[in-house]
Amino acid sequence: MKTKILLLSAFILIVFANPLAAQDIPKINLAGVTVQGNTTASEMIIKVNSGFIEGAVLTGDDIQEGIQKLWRLKLFKDVKIILEKETSAGAFIIIMVEEYPRLAKVEYSGNKKIKTKELEKDIPFIRGQVINPHTINRATQKIEEKYAEKSYYNAKVDVSTEPGAVENTIIVNMDIIEGKKVRIRDIEFEGNENFSDFRLRWQMKEIKQRKWWKLFTDGKLDEEKFEEDKLNVLQFYRDHGYRDARFTNEEVLLSEDGKSIFLKLTLDEGIPYYFGNINVTGNTIYSTDYLMKSLESVGISRGTAYKEKSFESGVDLRVRSLYLDHGYLYAQVVPELTPRDKDTLDLTISIVENNKVFIRRIDIVGNDRTRDFVIRREMRIFPGDVFNREALIRSQSDIFRLNYFGNVIPEIVPVDDENIDLEIIVEEKSSDRANVAIAYSELDGFVGSIGLDIANFRGSAQRVSTEYRRGAAYEYLSLGFTEPWLMGRPNTVGANLYYSSRGNSASYYYYYDLGVKGITAHFGRRFRWPDSYFRGTWSITFSQKTYSNYENNELIFLLHNPTGLEKTNANRLSQVIARDSRNRPEFPTGGSTVRLTSSLNGGLLGGHEEFVKNHFKSEWYMGLVEKLVLYQNYEMGIINTFGKYSVIPYDERFYM
Repeated sequence: MKTKILLLSAFILIVFANPLAAQDIPKINLAGVTVQGNTTASEMIIKVNSGFIEGAVLTGDDIQEGIQKLWRLKLFKDVKIILEKETSAGAFIIIMVEEYPRLAKVEYSGNKKIKTKELEKDIPFIRGQVINPHTINRATQKIEEKYAEKSYYNAKVDVSTEPGAVENTIIVNMDIIEGKKVRIRDIEFEGNENFSDFRLRWQMKEIKQRKWWKLFTDGKLDEEKFEEDKLNVLQFYRDHGYRDARFTNEEVLLSEDGKSIFLKLTLDEGIPYYFGNINVTGNTIYSTDYLMKSLESVGISRGTAYKEKSFESGVDLRVRSLYLDHGYLYAQVVPELTPRDKDTLDLTISIVENNKVFIRRIDIVGNDRTRDFVIRREMRIFPGDVFNREALIRSQSDIFRLNYFGNVIPEIVPVDDENIDLEIIVEEKSSDRANVAIAYSELDGFVGSIGLDIANFRGSAQRVSTEYRRGAAYEYLSLGFTEPWLMGRPNTVGANLYYSSRGNSASYYYYYDLGVKGITAHFGRRFRWPDSYFRGTWSITFSQKTYSNYENNELIFLLHNPTGLEKTNANRLSQVIARDSRNRPEFPTGGSTVRLTSSLNGGLLGGHEEFVKNHFKSEWYMGLVEKLVLYQNYEMGIINTFGKYSVIPYDERFYM
């Protein structure tokens, strides 16, 4: 047999090595082909894939290619072609194969941090599939990658196999040695002469070093986020004028105990750049002097430091916006920086103004519940108007502040060179709220409440609300209605009815029984001055308070109600001047609210409570970094009494 194999090999070698011999004996005729060693792969598949079929006429190249085709099937761990005999009719060969085993099952062990079901989901093995070294290596690599995602960079997989119950099947045992979780201990920079390591590490938003005091930092090294953070560092340099800053080297070092990673990043900062000559070309609508002064107001002038983000936003705000806010939607503003000398950048802003663009129509899309007119009345730009980007952005913000939509996207649809359509695409969200709650207070004990607040009643932006609260000795009921646009104008009208009572119970003690019932009517209007963020609201309230069961606590009763009357009337006229420029009603990341509330109680309105109360409150929101907002709050108030009933009720006082 060995001699026969050598004979076929010698034939192939002669054909390859001696072109003249190949001309004399160029081909071999297969008179018979036998397949041996196959258990699951069919004989026909082996013959067809290799090309070794009875009657085929093959060259040396054909034989080599046929063998390679069988290897590429990845079904066999060994392939041999044996020359059985030669006759006048041709050669008889045997294709001797040894198949890879088939999978019976996979068993995982040692995996505590990642569940077996999760491994089986991400590393799919199929019962009966061919198991070869490539399959095992790929599965091992995926397991180690999954552990690396959880910062187990030392995880290893020990693979062993054992025969299955069926012939030529195996059980694959994946024994996982998880090791210790590896965290980033330190991030060090080299070559940073102008900025400290601390400032550069601060620019890395995702990759953080783990210290004992950083309780919410996982210290995980994620390759994709690491690359993003390196770009953040380079952006920081460019924003400070170092236009050529780059990383020249990076090292990821593992500590000796295998528990920590040390990142070492080497920088070439380059030099800071400054603006040189500044030119504007192509402008006819705005003079060059006007544009140059506009740029100068945002720090873009000869001799000032180049800062990439400030430069880009400055050109957009002071040049491009001038055109977009006055109808030149297709205006092209192209800034070009040209390096000169060692640290100078000459700036040329090329402008192609094009034509003014008008709005042909506005379509509202996606409002399944809210009616069109509710959205359209918040718009500050209308069909027939010249396009104005500032008005469009303000319209988007005002629609967002309705709090009926999860997203508001204005889309510009070109019609021709002078006309466009606008599509306001909204995503409805539930703005109605039903609540059921239980609370506890020292005064009233456990209090249960149920309420319903319909903020967009019938899709018309009307608000209907009701609430009921009940405790052992406390009860409250309210019902309110608000119409935000009266007769198609931005005038708000509404009313609220309420009733409450508080007293003693078997479990909780109060000094006396108090019942309050009242009604409030209010009217509000948007202002145009000082700006359109201002709103005024005026309300009038009539209420009656009834006191009883105070005999055992008369001193406290008189302290809370100096009139000594069992029934008192409290009539109030209030004015609220407010400005709200928050970018969204819930979880704002920018803007502010300012609110001044002044109320007159009694006097010409009558009643048994006479005082003037002023309350001022302001809030500021400023986004610092992603998902982090700086919130500032300032609040103050003052109350003065007057008249015959110089009374300040207990519940109207200010408390810290």
